[in-house]
Amino acid sequence: MERCKISKKITYIDIHSSRLESDILPLLKNEVFHVTSVENLCQILKDGKVISNADKKFKYSYSQSENSYGRKRGYICLFDLRNKEEDIIYDTLDKYYFLHPTQFQNKVVYLILKKELYCNLIENGAARTEVGYREVYIPYTEAWYPDEIFLENIKKIIITRIYQWEGDYYI
Repeated sequence: MERCKISKKITYIDIHSSRLESDILPLLKNEVFHVTSVENLCQILKDGKVISNADKKFKYSYSQSENSYGRKRGYICLFDLRNKEEDIIYDTLDKYYFLHPTQFQNKVVYLILKKELYCNLIENGAARTEVGYREVYIPYTEAWYPDEIFLENIKKIIITRIYQWEGDYYI
């Protein structure tokens, strides 16, 4: 995909950590998205696609990834916040704070999928039915994509730079 087409999809947001739930979460509600690091985004842009981490090529973004339902099957892990109640979303944030995963330090990237990919999603209930709780997945909101996700199927890329103190911006 041409560089100018990609740049039109990218939104950069500098934000104080205290404003993540009030300012970033509304941008993600009713969306399906992949959370990643800036490092991984560079590789995604180079490859032109998001791929699974089944071969452990990328750093884990979640400490339990080794036993992850999706990773073990070669799926791309996603969050599905479509039509989710507030209590379900906040329960997910308690389990994995995707607004500011500590492994990503001060930069978090969200790749928001186009609706055309929704028909191929593997819904959360599939994991519950297949493995119960013998493998790791986040109930209700984690979903998976069974194949590569090409950049043309990404609706929007949000890159956040998170700072802790007023006037303190990370580079």
